[in-house]
Formats: sequence, C-alpha cells, structure tokens
Amino acid sequence: MRWSISLALALSVAACRQTIVLDQHIDGGGGGGADSGPGLCPGMPMEFTLESPEVIVALDRSAGMGNRFGDTTVLAAARDAIGMHAAQYQKVVSFGYVEFPGSGTSCSPQVGCCASTLSLPSPHFAAFDLALHACDQNPSPSCMTAGYQRPTTATLYGCGGFFQGRPDDIRHYVLLVSNGRPDCDTNQNSGCLDAQNAANQLTSINVDTVVVAPGQLDPDTLDCLRQIAVYGGAYDPPYLHPASNPAELSAEIGAITRAMAKGACQLHLTTTRIQDPDRAAVFWKGARIPRHRTEGWELTLNGYEVVLHGEWCEHLIDDGPTDLELFANCDPQR
Repeated sequence: MRWSISLALALSVAACRQTIVLDQHIDGGGGGGADSGPGLCPGMPMEFTLESPEVIVALDRSAGMGNRFGDTTVLAAARDAIGMHAAQYQKVVSFGYVEFPGSGTSCSPQVGCCASTLSLPSPHFAAFDLALHACDQNPSPSCMTAGYQRPTTATLYGCGGFFQGRPDDIRHYVLLVSNGRPDCDTNQNSGCLDAQNAANQLTSINVDTVVVAPGQLDPDTLDCLRQIAVYGGAYDPPYLHPASNPAELSAEIGAITRAMAKGACQLHLTTTRIQDPDRAAVFWKGARIPRHRTEGWELTLNGYEVVLHGEWCEHLIDDGPTDLELFANCDPQR
C-alpha cells in the first residue's frame, strides 16, 4: 500500500521491522474511550510486525546552508530539528542518512559531485544519529569542506539504489532538506532537470521525495525545488515545505516525520490470520479498542493486517508498540 505525504503547513536491511510478542492478557483496564468490558482472551497474544516506514534523510551541507538563520545557521537548525524528531519516532520509523556534497561513491561525471556513503535505514537509532553528526566536530578525512556544489541528483539516485526492490508493504521516503538549486548536471541537462528526473524515478519505485526548503530563497530556486517535490509525489500546493526561521523549520520537519510515522499503524500478523473479526480483540494498556474504521481498528488483507486509526494510532507512534496486544479469539465485544 503506497501513501503520499501532502502537508499544508503537512545494520541490517532485514531488521527494518519490529516483531512484538507479548504475554497473556486478561481484559481488565479501562480508559481512553475504549470498551473494557469483562472477558477472558485465552492463549498467547498474536505475533505481529509494525510496517515501519523507511526514511532516508538527505541533507544539503553545501556552503549555502551555512547562511545565518535566526541566531544560528540553516544547516545547524536543520540538523537539530532532524535529530530531535527522528529521536521522537525512532520506535516506529527506520531512519537512514545521506549528505551532500560528500566523499562517497555516488557521483556524477564531474569531480567532487558526490554524495556521502549512505547510512541505511535501520531500527537502531544510534547509527542514524552517528551519521547525522559525524561531520559536525573533529570531522574525519571523509568529510568534505563545504563548497558551493550541490549534487542533489547523485544523492537521489543513490537513495534509489537502496530502495529498489524493497518490500511494497513498507512505505518509503526521501526527506530532502536543501536551500539551493541542484548543480552537477549530467547528460547535458540542467542540474534542476536532472534532479526532477531522479525524483520521478524514485516515484516509479514507490518512494516519495518530500522537499523542505529553509531560508530566504529566490523565485527560480523555489520553483526548481517545487518541481522536484511535484515529480517526487507531492499533490497539493505549495508542494514543498518552506521555512523562514528555525521554529518554522522544526515545525515542518516535525509534522512531516509524524505523518510518515503513521505508516507504522498497519500491523502485519506474522504467524496466523484473524478469521472472525467479531471475536478478535485489540488492547492498549488493558483497554479494549473498538473495531471502527476511523476511531478504532479494522481488519484488512484477508485477516492478515490490523490497522489502527485515530487516537490509537497516535498512541502507537508516540509510545511504541509495547502496550499493544492482539488476540484472535475473545468474548465478542459488547
């Protein structure tokens, strides 16, 4: 199931899902508007995996990102916002990281037009955090000195190399944060056109490219980044996400990552399916969640997927899945 983000304000590859096995549950608690009537759910809870979205953060570290931005720089504000919100949703989202320019192997024919080596999306937040901050202090020889080249196209194609062939039931994103036009053009096209083509190729393999544009940008640059967002899957104006100060930038990145995290509210049953939804039960901290298409849970994919909606999805992305239990055979909900 593919999902595009449109927000109006809106290490192991095999380890990208979390498998949850919980202890036997007796219905008892209440609260949260759920029906917590009496009844025993026999047997062990069902095993499930979160369909954790995979997000690669692509951060522009060119010289233009060193411009003043409030009482800091664009780059520092972007890095801080990315780190804060990725930490908030690390329980339900697998984050990866790439920066440009860099010294990796993803290059255009022009010397120096490379992205860094990709840190793959992983449920282990420490790997993402290390990659995000690797060049901030005491940079290693692999950290390039910021120049004015902006190899956005190489970066997007590098992300596509990872996402090619990834499972369709996991949502995939590139979060591109940049305040300038792509250069390092290839095939005699402009850098902007090449980046649009790269975003379009990502879309063709079910990867959405979400573009955040911090700072004061000239109209041509805004139009270029807007077109990358459109080719990357944005459907609603203004297509990209501008931010004129650090607070706006943090709010934009926070709203985007939260919307991405909601993809984890699809729970795949790993060992068996629910045959009778009237006897199935889903609990959050002992409270029985109602079966409801907008304010509870629903069963999809022939009984192999449970989808959480409303406040229950919010609970999951805020707190993680530890307090969630699924049972196939309980007393019918009253």
